[in-house]
Order: sequence, then C-alpha cells, then structure tokens
Amino acid sequence: MLVHVSRDAGNDIIPGSSFIVFDVLLGLALFFTSCTYFSALFSKSIVRMMTWFALIISSWIYCISFLLLVGHQNGGNPPFSLCLCQAGLIYAAPASIAAACLAFVVEVYLRLTTFMTQTLIDNRIITSLLFLPAVTHQVVFWIAMLVSWNL
Repeated sequence: MLVHVSRDAGNDIIPGSSFIVFDVLLGLALFFTSCTYFSALFSKSIVRMMTWFALIISSWIYCISFLLLVGHQNGGNPPFSLCLCQAGLIYAAPASIAAACLAFVVEVYLRLTTFMTQTLIDNRIITSLLFLPAVTHQVVFWIAMLVSWNL
C-alpha cells in the first residue's frame, strides 16, 4: 500500500494525513451516491434506467472496498482475512464499474435505436445486461483470491 507522509511548517512528520483525506473523499462519494440513489428510487417523477442503478451500486462497492481498512491504516497489521478480502474487492471494483458503464452505454444505445426506428425494446436484453457487472465482479474477485492464496 502506498504511504504518503506530509510535513508541516515545523518539519514534524504527520503520518497518514493522505489516508484521512482519501477516506473522507470516499465517504463523501458514498454519501452522495446514496443520496442520488435513494432520491431516484423513492421519487415517483424520476425515472431511471435499470443499468443506471447497477452503475450506482457498483460505485458503492468501489467506495466500500476501500473503506474496509478505516482505522487500520496507521497502526499495526490488520487481520489477514480482512486484507485478503479487501484485496479481492479492490481488484474487482474497477472492472465492475467498467462493466456497469458498458451496460449503461449499451442500454442507452438500444433505447435510442428503438426510439429512432419506432420499435419496441426487448426487456430480456436489458435484464441480461444487469448481470454483466455482477459476473465481472465475481470473476475478478475470485481470480484475485486464487492468486493471493497461491502466493
């Protein structure tokens, strides 16, 4: 893990200040994506695509995967099982977000195409797109676990 150490005006080393900033930014991202998700979920006038919700949930997983080690970043070693689980989640989260973005873009394309051609969209295609982020996350997570166990 990359450790950044900053110095104040008196040249005293302040360890972990970058961890605090990183954790606060991830916490804010989690809070604001949660606010966005729940406002769209409970509002009757806001209609969102299914893959948009998958993208927000993938963003939650990304934030949570980095926030698992809050409180263990400056002291001794955290439990090995926590590190192993977080490593798998950290490797899988960007791939999951990329897959969710791909699913979102494909759904936008399909909806625009069906609008322009005045045809109906097959909801089975949209439903199958929802599995793409989850399957991608699981594959990358378990590959990271297998590689970690074999080292």
